[in-house]
Amino acid sequence: MTNIVVINLEREAARREHMTAALAGLDLPFKFIDAIDLQLVTDAYLARQVVDPDILDTIGRGMTCCFLSHRKAWNVAANAQEWTVILEDDVHFGEGTKFFLATTDWIPPGVEFVKLETFGQKVLVQRRGHHIGDRRLLRLASSHVGAAGYMITPRIAQRLLEESETIDWSIDKFLFDPAYPRLRDLVRWQLTPALCVQDSHLNKNLGFASALKADRASRPRPLQRKSKPPWVRLAGHISRLLLDRQRIEIAFQ
Repeated sequence: MTNIVVINLEREAARREHMTAALAGLDLPFKFIDAIDLQLVTDAYLARQVVDPDILDTIGRGMTCCFLSHRKAWNVAANAQEWTVILEDDVHFGEGTKFFLATTDWIPPGVEFVKLETFGQKVLVQRRGHHIGDRRLLRLASSHVGAAGYMITPRIAQRLLEESETIDWSIDKFLFDPAYPRLRDLVRWQLTPALCVQDSHLNKNLGFASALKADRASRPRPLQRKSKPPWVRLAGHISRLLLDRQRIEIAFQ
């Protein structure tokens, strides 16, 4: 069995109803974790949670609250006796989800951290992995943004808590960017095709409104990345071949 928790703002009743129906439809027990509400916390409180108060302008106050909400979930996971599945409250599930969330029998020995979600982007993974039915479990070798669906062991949960006593990165970069300095030794695995996807990727502007939309809009936009010259792309291709890696798009199914 797994321990399933869903991060949800108490005032977001529609999202709560959505997740209740989705997990009830899979006949899976779960519990809600009350998210940290941006409307109810002060800047002074948030400043104490980050490594440098200036980082609030980079990460954003809403994303800092999101990070703190995940820390609440890790506290639960660290004290569990089994794996914990951590979900945000706007995900949709794919085919065969119940099998993957109800048991951990499918997880190979030595694996402790699995990303279940996709952002629909291309990511770098190890070519060799594990076949699980019509899905594969591959080791992540590059950043894959999004933190709406993943599962961890108690040991990994404790490690995440220890490394995030002060916040210096966004939650998805902290979790799923192998370049994050304090977690470079952490092995992250990606289930592909992914089991879940956020509502905004399926329904675009027709789905749930984001509680973080206003906060994101107030932050400075990152500079647009320039296209890499051909020789850089060729060098990257050769490097991937030598390291037995490939760049693939993580689909949702």
